[in-house]
Amino acid sequence: MSEVTNKGGALRKVGRATAWVGKKWVWTVTGDWREARQNAKRIYNLLKSLTGRTYREESFSEAVSRLRLSEKDLDARCRYLHALSVLFGLMAIVAGVFLALVPWSPSPINHGLMSFGVLALSITRFLVTRFRVAQIRGRRLFSFKSWLLRQEGRS
Repeated sequence: MSEVTNKGGALRKVGRATAWVGKKWVWTVTGDWREARQNAKRIYNLLKSLTGRTYREESFSEAVSRLRLSEKDLDARCRYLHALSVLFGLMAIVAGVFLALVPWSPSPINHGLMSFGVLALSITRFLVTRFRVAQIRGRRLFSFKSWLLRQEGRS
C-alpha cells in the first residue's frame, strides 16, 4: 500500500508562506546582531556627547565679532525674529481657539491632542524668538530664566 502524504490544503500553504515571509521580514527589520550592537553603540555615543558638552562663555560683543556681524545684520535679524514671533503668536492664538472647540468636535481626543501639540510648539517658538529679539535689542547675552522672570531684557 502506498502511503499518501497530506501536505495540507490551500489555507495551510498560505499559512506556511506567511510564516516564511514573516521570518524574512523580521530578519530584514532587525538585521544581524553586529548591526544592532553598532546602532546601540552609536546611540550611546550620541547621548554621551550630549551630556558632556562644554559651553562657550562670551559677551554679546565677542559673539558679534566672532560671527563677523555688522549693525545692519543685527537689525535685519531682529526684524526677522520679530516677524517670526508675530507669526508664532498668531499660530498660538489659532491653536488655542481650536483647542477651545474640542467639546464640539466629532473626535475630541484626536482634535485635542493635535491642537495642544500645535499650541505647545507655537508657544515655545514664540518665547524663543522673543528671547532672541530681547538679547539683540539689549545688545547683551543673558539667561532665559532671568528673561522669563523679567529680571533682564526689558525693552
